[in-house]
Amino acid sequence: VLGGVRSGKSAFAEGRTAALSQGPILYVATGVAVDDEMKERIQRHQASRPQEWSTLEEPVDL
Repeated sequence: VLGGVRSGKSAFAEGRTAALSQGPILYVATGVAVDDEMKERIQRHQASRPQEWSTLEEPVDL
């Protein structure tokens, strides 16, 4: 999914994933909390995801 900063990419991708998935979901989180604003954005993203989704936090070494 491509788009500008804060354009709804994550919400779109999460919605499509939830609608189309037929099994476990692994969320690959690549954001880095370099300042307070980014820390808040990451926290909002974490809170919005379903608890049953697994998360891999890896900003660089994919």
